[in-house]
This record gives sequence, C-alpha cells and structure tokens, in this order.
Amino acid sequence: MVVNAPGALAKADTQATATIGQTFKYRITVPATPVSVPLYDVRILDDLRGSAANLSFVSANVVSGGTWTLTNTGTSTNIVLQDTAAGIDIPAGGQAVIEITVVLQDTSTNRAGLTFTNRASYTYDKINGLTASQGTGIAGTSAPMTVVEPALAIA
Repeated sequence: MVVNAPGALAKADTQATATIGQTFKYRITVPATPVSVPLYDVRILDDLRGSAANLSFVSANVVSGGTWTLTNTGTSTNIVLQDTAAGIDIPAGGQAVIEITVVLQDTSTNRAGLTFTNRASYTYDKINGLTASQGTGIAGTSAPMTVVEPALAIA
C-alpha cells in the first residue's frame, strides 16, 4: 500500500506561558486527522532552534496510539523522535499522540514578555520496511507562548 499525502501533524501547547528554568510540555498528534492508510517508521522532527526562545529537550512519552519506545536520535535542541527497535507504525485510521517535555533555558534571550512558537514535522515510510519510499508530512506550529520570569521581592 502506498501513502501519498497523509496531511499535517498537530502541535499544541499545554499551557499559555512558560517560566524560565522550568519544564513544560507540547503535545504532538501524527497525523492531525486520521487517514485511511498506515504510516510506517514515523520520525518526529522538532528543531527547537527555530523558536524565538532557547529551549532544550528533556523527555518524550507516548500518550496514546501505541506502545512505542521513544528515543531521541537527534540532539537536545534538534529532536528526532523514533522507535529505533520496531519503528513508530501508525495503523490506518490511527494516530500517535506524543508528549514532549522541554525546558525554557535560563539565557539572555529568554526574558519576560518574549512570545514564541515552535514548529515540528515528521517523515514516514510509504511502504513498510522500505526507507527509499520515505515521505515528508506537513509541519504543524504551536500556538504562541509567553515567557514569564519569577518575581522576587525583598521585604
């Protein structure tokens, strides 16, 4: 079976603000709308360097859709999530929902009031076991988030 265009992924914030030095989560759904064909060996690509904020990968876990063992084969700022043993195979009509935890780094770029978004994409194999059949899914962008800083007052 050949997959031609499975559509975009969905990338959603789980909160409207992020505090410097704290972790927060994004939720990624592949594909955003279920399709009638399977997707094989899906790899989620999330280049955090494309955000206006300095972010770093902490962890990823499967929320629903399968029991994959997720591994980041990229870097802490250029994430490539995949299941290196069995692959993230999404059956026809299915979706993979993955939660990615990142930390908003304590850098001079990250200051109160900074608004940022984050974009992710994915690749998939059209034919199971044939990497030469790889396709690229449409990217998705999160809603804007705003950086907040802890307020400290001495009395």
